[in-house]
Amino acid sequence: MNEELQNLYKAAHRAKAGNHAETAAWYYDRILVRDPLSWEAYFYTAYFRVCQNSIEKIVQGIQAVKNRMNATLYLIKAHVQGETEQLQAVQEVGAQCSAMAVTLFKTAVEEFPEEINRYWTSLAGEILYILRYEIWGVFSDCRSLYEAIVNAYRSSAEISAGFRFFGIEMDYARVEIPSAMLFCDPGRC
Repeated sequence: MNEELQNLYKAAHRAKAGNHAETAAWYYDRILVRDPLSWEAYFYTAYFRVCQNSIEKIVQGIQAVKNRMNATLYLIKAHVQGETEQLQAVQEVGAQCSAMAVTLFKTAVEEFPEEINRYWTSLAGEILYILRYEIWGVFSDCRSLYEAIVNAYRSSAEISAGFRFFGIEMDYARVEIPSAMLFCDPGRC
């Protein structure tokens, strides 16, 4: 990795750590131009749209992340060396998707307290639905990522329970662990 690219990553990481969404998005855009195989830049260019505090930006960001989920996970699988590093990257994507879902849901509830917009709240659950099935689809042959898959399922179930508290039922948000995982001992798979 050349020095210019390293500096861009450092600046993007500082902006991400400082919750400076617009600045982080700008740096990740620049990284993606120079390193189109970077899962991190590919994911975070879409993710930081969610962090820009308006319901429209949040919805645009979640839709962009949904559209990039499969490719992001394949970039991780193909270009992140080592199972531990792959697991960390998948867990990072999962944690950020959970945070996006909660952000969208809370924003929709706060901005529309009398009439919760079903589209926005169902979109919040949909990002987790897509996450769990994309992780399973891309990494089903990597038994070391069993924990990340199960955590994605659990996270979506917990958030879905919060949605049901508000009277929103989303069929796709039910926990449906594939039968292949039911008999899989994570220590031996």
